[in-house]
Amino acid sequence: MHTVVGLVAGVTMVMALLATASPGLGQPNAPFAFFAGLSSSQYPDVEGKLTYVGRQFRLHPTVAFAVGGTQPDVLRYRPYRFHDIRYSNDDFAKNIVPVHLTPDGVDSMLSRLSLLPSITDGGLDSGHILSFALYYDGAGGPQVFDTILGEANAVALINGLRLAWDDQPEAIGPLTALGCGMGLLSGEPPLEMTALAQVTVGELRLEPGTGLFVTTISIKNVSGSSFVPPVSLVVNTRSGDVRLDNATGRTCKIEPGGQDFMNLPGSLAHNATVSVTVKFRNPAMTRFPLTTRIFAGSGER
Repeated sequence: MHTVVGLVAGVTMVMALLATASPGLGQPNAPFAFFAGLSSSQYPDVEGKLTYVGRQFRLHPTVAFAVGGTQPDVLRYRPYRFHDIRYSNDDFAKNIVPVHLTPDGVDSMLSRLSLLPSITDGGLDSGHILSFALYYDGAGGPQVFDTILGEANAVALINGLRLAWDDQPEAIGPLTALGCGMGLLSGEPPLEMTALAQVTVGELRLEPGTGLFVTTISIKNVSGSSFVPPVSLVVNTRSGDVRLDNATGRTCKIEPGGQDFMNLPGSLAHNATVSVTVKFRNPAMTRFPLTTRIFAGSGER
């Protein structure tokens, strides 16, 4: 009986946190132009985050980014939160997805978003669902930018960041997963080419020192024409515990959602073969089945 009461109380507390606005002690104090004017030597001190701030009944991951090996810290934004905006997804440490950018990734982000004034105006959209915040701690003290976006501007932001970070492999997966979970990814899935490909999976072996299971997968194009890039290898282990460690991302439009996929280098010509090394995290060291599918061309994975 006590266990049931405790469980109900815990669920009630979490739901209360999700349903109420986070306490704000101040508000953002810097325009986007401040960040756009930073020099490349200052980029290592820039952090940022994307937080779901709409109505919700479950947690949505917060994607927090920093440069190099710096660990992003979402708690430093708390004194600069907008009043009456729900930032509760930032308040659970296990809910934070850290992403590490290169300085070029920061530069590309600032340059591309500078072209989107409806995102960089620092305003509060009606029907808001997403916060995009930046943080810089320089000699003059912390500088914080935050903009609260409705659905249309949130879609524009996600699309803009995906273009800006197309060469930032650590960032693109979490960003796409956030957009997928919020229903912000538009477009149709790519063409499935599985029936026109010959896939050979090598023997799985345990990699010394990493604990990862490693194999080589070869894909041969047996169709009469080239596969248009990007060519994606989708793998399904039928286990939530066994994941592709070197995945490009997880599927959203390709059903079922949440499968790991890897983009192959370039196109794949008729009768050509490409081989890739895949590495799986398998913490329980269990046997697992492995099925593969091939997709090619533009479209949301």
